[in-house]
Parts: sequence; C-alpha cells; structure tokens
Amino acid sequence: MNIICTACKTTIDSKNINVATDLAKCQSCGTIHKLSDLKSNAELGELLQPPKNSGIRLFNNRDRNIEISLPKMSPSIFDTSLLLFMVIGIIGITFLIARTGFQNTGMLVSLAIIIAILTYVAYSVLNALGELQTIIIGDEGIEIVKKRRFDTKSNSFLYTDIQSIKMSYMGSSPMAMLFNLRLMWRLQFLVFSPTKMPVVIDASPQTIYLLEDGEKQDKEWLMKFLTSIVERKK
Repeated sequence: MNIICTACKTTIDSKNINVATDLAKCQSCGTIHKLSDLKSNAELGELLQPPKNSGIRLFNNRDRNIEISLPKMSPSIFDTSLLLFMVIGIIGITFLIARTGFQNTGMLVSLAIIIAILTYVAYSVLNALGELQTIIIGDEGIEIVKKRRFDTKSNSFLYTDIQSIKMSYMGSSPMAMLFNLRLMWRLQFLVFSPTKMPVVIDASPQTIYLLEDGEKQDKEWLMKFLTSIVERKK
C-alpha cells in the first residue's frame, strides 16, 4: 500500500514513516501527517476500484455524490421455473372453470382468488426482471434506489442508523422476504446451500438486499466498500 501525501500527492518514503508515533513526513514538501489518516485514505482509494471485469460502475453524479451502479438483474432458472408454475396453474384453472360450467359459485370464488394470486406472482416476477440497483453515497447517509420494470423503490439510511453491512444468508430476515416472491421461491431450492448476499440493516430494523444475482467478488467488494464508507462517516 502506497502512502500518499495529501498536500503534494507524492508517495512518502518508508523511512519517513513512524508507525510507533503514528506520524509520516513527506520528503517532498515537508508536511507531517497522521499516518492512520493517510492509511485510511489509501485503503479507500484502493476500494474505489471494483473487481476486474465487474459490471459495477462508480461515478460522481450532478450533486457531486458518489453513485454506484450495480449490474442489472437477469432472468435465472428460478424465475423461469416460477413463470412455468404460474402458466401451468392458469391452464389448470381454465380447465376447472370449463368443467364447472360456471354453476358452482363456491368453486368460482376460489378460482377467482387463485387467479388473483397468480396475477400478482406474474407481476412480481416480471417487475423484478432487469431491476437496476443504484447506491448514492451522500454526506449524511446512503440512498438505495431499485428501478424496476413497473415501479421504482427508494430507501434512505443515515450513517448513524446503519447497524451493519454484511454477507447474509438468504432468508435471514423473514420480514424482508414477505412480499418478495422471487426470493421466497428461490429459497425453497436453496435450503441446503443458500446463496449469500450483502445486506444493509438499519435501526428500524429493515433489511435491504443488494446484488441478489451478482458475482461473489462483486458482493464482497460492495460489502467492504460500503462498510469503509459508513465507518468513516459515523
């Protein structure tokens, strides 16, 4: 790790660094720095580089805040199986309706409820496909924006409210999954080998999932980067 002088941007020679006193003197301009501060800046600078071949993009938006654009969520085998289940259900319901001849009121009410449920399932799955997740790093907190096909959801967290940012097993927060049918459907196939993902937990408590379908190296980088930001801002 190179220790850079913040005054003249020169790499400070190791002989001018005193770990015991936590001081570093720039041999170029003579400025004396607190070593721990320079190390913190150096570590953050290294973290500003996402993993190689990653779809993660960092840039400054018009408000000069750091914005992190995560790779779009792509359809998976779990989404395909869920849509297939829905289609089979609709075909089955159509067959039952044809058999009843619209004469059994109780049966028709039950089928109407099932159709409503399948419609909601279809909406949820299609809405989530191609989801674009964006993280905005502000002065006071973090904003997470999830832009979906039919709607956009935004959650904001003050740095002081964030309890932790970690890799968490899918299903570790039942309330967060209550209305997320894609995760609930996927969970039943991953009971013995659950996928890990970064989560942001605030004091509410509320759990936000990020990079559900991302690569492991991207998840690990995001966790370390956000953790470093929160620790510096608190």
